[in-house]
Amino acid sequence: MVRKLIAWYRKNKRDLPWRKTRDPYRIMVSEFMLVQTTVATVVKRYELFLKEFPTIQTLAEAPLWKVKKAWTGLGYNSRAVNLHRAAQEIVRQGNFPANPEDLKTLPGFGPYLANAVSSIAFEAPAPVLDTNVRRVILRLLNTEDPGTLDAMLVESRALPSEFNQAMMELGALICRAREPRCHACPVRAFCATEGVHPVEQKPAASQKLELFIRVHQDKTGRVLLERRGPGEKFLKNTWGLPATVIDRCPPGNGLKTLTHAIMRWRIHAHVDHAQSDGLKTTDANKKWVPEKQLGRYLFSSLWWKALTGSILLALAGCASPKVKDQPATQKLAVEIPVPEEPAPAAAKPKETMTVVAAGDVLLASMSPEPPSLPPHDGRGLYDEVKPYLKGDIIFANLESAVTDNCSTEKCRKSANKKGKTANISPKGCYQFATPARYAKTMIEAGFNVVSINNNHSLDCGGQGYLDMVTTLNNIGLRYAGKKNEIAEFYVAGASAAVIAFGFTGGREFPSVLNIPEAVLSVANLKARFPIVIVSFHGGAEGLDAMRLPQGMEIFENTKRGDLRAFAHALVDAGAALVIGHGPHVPRAMELYKNRLIAYSLGNFQTYGKMNLADQRAYAPMLSVELHVRDGSFRGGRIVSFIQKEPGIPLFDPQVRAAKLIKELGRKDIANNLLEIAPDGGLKALEEPKKYIPPVKRVPIGATAKSKNNDFRMTLSARFQHYNRSPEHPRDRYDVMVQSPKSAGFRPDGTKAYVNSLEGFTTVAYDPVALKQLGTIRHCFDEKNAGLISSQKPFDYAFIVKPKSGDVDHFCGKPVEMAFSHEGRFLWVSYYRRDYDEFSQNPSAVAVIDTQTDAIVTVLPSGPIPKFITPSPDGRWMAFVHWGDNTVGFVDIRGADPSKFRLSHLVAVEKRLNLSDLETETNGEKIDRDSECGLCLRGAAFTKDSRHLLIGRLKGGGVAVIDVAKRRYIGTVWGMRPTPRHLVLHPDGKWLYTSSNVSGYISKLNVQEIIGNASGSHEVKPAAEVFAGSGARTIDLSPNGRWVFAAVNTDSKLVALNAENLTKVAEVPADSFPVGLAVSPDNAQVWVTSQGRELHGGNSVSVYRIETE
Repeated sequence: MVRKLIAWYRKNKRDLPWRKTRDPYRIMVSEFMLVQTTVATVVKRYELFLKEFPTIQTLAEAPLWKVKKAWTGLGYNSRAVNLHRAAQEIVRQGNFPANPEDLKTLPGFGPYLANAVSSIAFEAPAPVLDTNVRRVILRLLNTEDPGTLDAMLVESRALPSEFNQAMMELGALICRAREPRCHACPVRAFCATEGVHPVEQKPAASQKLELFIRVHQDKTGRVLLERRGPGEKFLKNTWGLPATVIDRCPPGNGLKTLTHAIMRWRIHAHVDHAQSDGLKTTDANKKWVPEKQLGRYLFSSLWWKALTGSILLALAGCASPKVKDQPATQKLAVEIPVPEEPAPAAAKPKETMTVVAAGDVLLASMSPEPPSLPPHDGRGLYDEVKPYLKGDIIFANLESAVTDNCSTEKCRKSANKKGKTANISPKGCYQFATPARYAKTMIEAGFNVVSINNNHSLDCGGQGYLDMVTTLNNIGLRYAGKKNEIAEFYVAGASAAVIAFGFTGGREFPSVLNIPEAVLSVANLKARFPIVIVSFHGGAEGLDAMRLPQGMEIFENTKRGDLRAFAHALVDAGAALVIGHGPHVPRAMELYKNRLIAYSLGNFQTYGKMNLADQRAYAPMLSVELHVRDGSFRGGRIVSFIQKEPGIPLFDPQVRAAKLIKELGRKDIANNLLEIAPDGGLKALEEPKKYIPPVKRVPIGATAKSKNNDFRMTLSARFQHYNRSPEHPRDRYDVMVQSPKSAGFRPDGTKAYVNSLEGFTTVAYDPVALKQLGTIRHCFDEKNAGLISSQKPFDYAFIVKPKSGDVDHFCGKPVEMAFSHEGRFLWVSYYRRDYDEFSQNPSAVAVIDTQTDAIVTVLPSGPIPKFITPSPDGRWMAFVHWGDNTVGFVDIRGADPSKFRLSHLVAVEKRLNLSDLETETNGEKIDRDSECGLCLRGAAFTKDSRHLLIGRLKGGGVAVIDVAKRRYIGTVWGMRPTPRHLVLHPDGKWLYTSSNVSGYISKLNVQEIIGNASGSHEVKPAAEVFAGSGARTIDLSPNGRWVFAAVNTDSKLVALNAENLTKVAEVPADSFPVGLAVSPDNAQVWVTSQGRELHGGNSVSVYRIETE
C-alpha cells in the first residue's frame, strides 16, 4: 500500500517551493506558515518572507516587528513570534536539532511541527499526524490509533520525508473532508470505508461577531493604536485599532463595513473615522503612531482593511451604536508612547568555526568471523579522546555498515562471469557490519557528523544502508552519504555544509572519479553556505600508500581517484576544507589557496579488524579554525593519538602522527605553505598569497579541428606585452596590452577594440592588417573636464572624493564595451574611478565616436558597471551595476551623444545601501569583487526589446526586468550556478549562459525564462556542456552556428555547436583568457588574456576560423 502511495505522490505531488530544499530552516518556515493556513496563501508569502530573512541568522537577529510585518496576511501572529524565538534559540545553541524530541524543546514546536521538520529535513522516522492524515487513516484503516501510522512507516521502510508528505498530499487532494475523490485514489483497493467514516469530526461552525472599529487621526496624520489585552477573543496581546463588540448596527447607517475571518470568528465590522486633538493622557495602552510607521505595529489584515479608505474621511453615520463595553463616542486623545519591543541582544559574532576531524572509525564488527565486539557496547572506547572532541563540527569516516541484520554474503560467495558461484576464502576479504547499539558511542564521545560514502557503507546491501541511516537519524548523528544526504550546520554567525565523496556505491553517491560533477555539487552548496567541507574516500591502501602520487590511483584493479586534481578542483569551486580517508595510513597535508587539504587521516579507531603493528596504528586528529565569512584557514593543530590493540585510540605524547604528516608533506608537496610545529600546531608559513596558476604561452600556429574536418581554429597572430623579441613575425610586442579585459568588433568589421584594464586605455586595431591604429586614454582633469556630463548620477551620492576635491578628476579602468547606432558609438564602462578604492561612488561610462576614436561624452553610472548592453530597438543602453544589485537605463534615442539621458534605475531584489558599506571586516579590507550582493554580470535584451535578462553570478539564476513597466519581474533558476555571461541567438529564441565556477555552457528557451520568472521560477536547459573550469566570456558566430567560450582556469578557447552544445574543437590559449569577440565575417576570434598579480597572459590572441 505504501509503495503505491509513494509512487502516486512522486508522479502527482504539487510543485511547492519548500519541496525543492532540504534546508531545515526553510522547511521550518514553511511548516510554521502552513499551520491552519491554506497552501495557496502560504505560497504567495513564503518566498517574500525568505527574501527578507534568507538565513536563520538574519531571522534571529531581526527585530520582532519586522518579523511580524513580513508575516502579515498569514494570520495567527503568535506563530511568527514563536518562529522568531525558535530561530534565536537555534542560533544560540549553534546547531539545528535533528530529532523531534530536541525540536519539541523549542518555542512553538509541538508534536506535529517537530515531526514534520525532523522527518522532511533529516529523514527522522517520525510520522506526522495532522487533520488530513488523521482523516486518511480513519477512512483507510478504520482506526484512530496513531500507533498505526508508526507501524506503517517502520514496516514499509519508506523515506520518512516521502511517507509523511505523501500521506498529507493524499488527504489534501484525494481523501478530502468533503467530496472525496475515491475514483482517483491510488490506495482505494485497501480502503476500509470507501471515503466516509461515521465518527469523522465535522469542522466547527464559525461564530458571528459584530465589531465597531474607530479610526482616530490627529491633525498631523498620526493614528491612534490600542494594545489589546489577554482577554480579547482574537489578536490577543497585540496592537490594533480601537475596537469594541456591539449589537448589530442598523442598515443604512453610512459607515464603511467589511467582513473578515479570524480563527472561528466571522467578523462583520463597521468602521468609523474620528478627528482627535492629540491631548496627553496617562493610558499606556494607547499610542499615536505616524502613518508611515503603522507597519511596525499592525500585523493583521483586519486593521489594514479598516484603514483603507478611512483615513481623512469625514465622520458619518451610526454615531452612537450600542456598545457592550464602552460608549462609542468617547473622546480619545493620548500622547503616551509605548516603547517598541527591543531587538534581541546580539552576541558578539564568532570570527572562526572550529572543525575537528578524525579518520576511519570501525566501532565493532560481526564479520568477518570471528566477531570483534567491544564490551559494554563500546563504552570506554573514547575515554582519552573525549577532551579533544570540542568544536562546532566534529567529523569521522564511519567505515562500516551499521545494522543488526546483515544478510549479504560478501566474503563467502562471489559470482563469476557465467553467473555461477564459487567459494572464496575470507582471507583478504573485508565485510564490516557494526551492530546498531554501538552507534550511540560516537554521539556520547562528541562526534556530530560522519561520512557514510565509502567502500564499506554497502557491505550489507541496500537494506543495510537504510538500517544505518535509520539508526543515525534515531540517535541524532548527522551524516553525509548519497547525493541528497548533505549534513548542514548552523553555528552562531555562520552556516556550513558537509558533503562526502567515494569511489563505489553507484550513481546515487557523489564520486571522486567525476570531477566536473563534484565541482558542480560544491559550487551549488557554496551558493547557499559560506563554508563547504568536503570529505573524500579514495586512494590506494596499506603501508605502501603513505606517499601521495601524481595522477590516478588504481588499487586492486579499481580506480580510486586522482586525488590531487580532485582536491584542488573542489577548492577552486569553493570548498573551505578537504578531508581525506581511505588508505588506512596518514598522508600529507597541504595549504592550497589558503584552504587546508588533508589527503588522509588514516585509521582512528578500528576495533579488532586492522593491522596495528606500524604506521597504520597512527591516529591523527585534525582541529582547524576556519573564518566564518569565507572559510579561509586561520590555524589549527594535529593532535596525535595511537591505537593500541585491539583498536583503542590513546593519546601519543611522542606526537608520531604529526611528525609523520610533516615529513610526508615535505616530500610530496612542493612549496607547501603549511607549517607543522613540533607539537602539531598548524599555521601558514607566510601571509596567504592569491594562488597564481603556472603561466602558459601558446606558439603561433597552434591549431585544433573538428573530427570531420569541417571546422578549424588556428592561432594566427598575437599582440602581447611579455616578450620584447618574439620569434614569429605575427607575434607582436605591444606596450598598451596591460591586463586586457574585453574585446569587440565594429559591426562593419573595419576595426577591433580592446580594453586595457590596468592601462586605463582602449586600443584600436586594424583586424585585416593586424596593426595598432591608436589609443583612447580614460583619464580626466581640468583640461578635458568638458567631456564629463553634468547629469546627476541617477540618485547616487559621492561618498568619497579625490585629493583635488573634484569628483570628476579621475582615471577609469575600462571593463566592458558595447556598440550603438549601427556602430557609430562605442560605449566603454569603467570598473570604478581610481580614487574610489571600495567602489562606493558612482562610476562612469565613456561614449566614443568610432569614426575619430575620440571620447565625445562621459556619463555617470552606478557602482561597478561591469556590463553594458543596448536594446535592439535603439531606445536604451542598460548599465548593469555589479556593486549594488541595480540596472541603470539610459535613453539613447537620436544621434547626438550630448542628448543621451540617464533615465531610471531598476533594482533586482534588494538594492544595497552603499552608505552602510563596511570597508573592513575583522581588520581586513573587503573585496568588492565578492562583496557585491547578487553580483549582477552579463545581460541581454530580448529581440523585441521588451525584457532584459541578467545573470546573477552570486546566488545563481537569470533575473528578468520588464523594460516598459520598469520593474523587476523575478528570477529563474535551472542553469548551472554562477552564470556570468549571457548572449542571445540571432533568432531571438535561445539564450546561452556561461557559468564561471561550474564551467558549464547552457542553452535556455527565452520564452520559458520570461514566463516562469513570475511563476515556477525554474527553467530546464535545452542543452548544456562542461566547457572547462572557469568559463568566462562567450560569443556566437554571426550566423548563429557556433558558440565560442574563453575558459579561464584551463586556459583554452572552446568552440561548440550552437544547436546541441556538443564540443567541436578546443585550442590552447595564453594564460587566463577572459574576453573574446567574433568578427562579423566569422573569420576571426580575438581572445584577451588578462594578467594576474603581474603574472599571466597580458596578450590579445587572434585565432583564424575556417569552416566548410
